[in-house]
Amino acid sequence: MYVTLEFDSDFKGEDRKKIITKIDQATLVDDNGNVHNSTLKGYFTVGDNDNLLKVKSFEITSFDYDGNFKVILNDFNGENKEITLIKKSK
Repeated sequence: MYVTLEFDSDFKGEDRKKIITKIDQATLVDDNGNVHNSTLKGYFTVGDNDNLLKVKSFEITSFDYDGNFKVILNDFNGENKEITLIKKSK
């Protein structure tokens, strides 16, 4: 599963490195509380609005699990932020 996270390209230097580190530490959790590890693979690309997109991959597919997923990120204040992922309908 690939998860794309977008951040403002105005961040430079150390601030950009901190953001990338936080994104790299993201966790994918299913409805049952099972944690799915990142493959540590990923890449950057530039979006339509010139913001940077960081794409992370996880060791599960939506075919493996029919429920919902959340990405958990730890922000700069040390608080966990949950992002609920919604499957794209066909």
